[in-house]
Amino acid sequence: MVEGLLGFVLGLLVGAAATWLLLRRSPTSVAPVPHHRQPSSTANTPPLSIPAGASLLDAMLGDTESAESSSAESSPEKMAADLRQNLRVKYLHDEVKIKRALDVERQRDPEASEIELLKAAIYRWERENG
Repeated sequence: MVEGLLGFVLGLLVGAAATWLLLRRSPTSVAPVPHHRQPSSTANTPPLSIPAGASLLDAMLGDTESAESSSAESSPEKMAADLRQNLRVKYLHDEVKIKRALDVERQRDPEASEIELLKAAIYRWERENG
């Protein structure tokens, strides 16, 4: 019992000493954190309005035109570019692996469009790596 009490008191003393040493440091060693205030021009900004079909991120970034156009049917070129970028991310931008994946899908279905090949390659990657 006495040993437990002695350990507790000793722990308090060590903690107090460590706190005292940390507080005793010179104030130049730690830069003070500045207090940021909102500029007065943005303080009166109305709340964000999000158009129908737009995502919150697009509205926050002020890109509502692309959000509205993305909700509509996008062009095949844009869709193919988006799907190819998806494959790039999955294959860590290794163009040789992307070409190989598309070649495998082209062998499976030689008459498929580029979009169908990209979708099939993405589906296969997700199935094998998911």
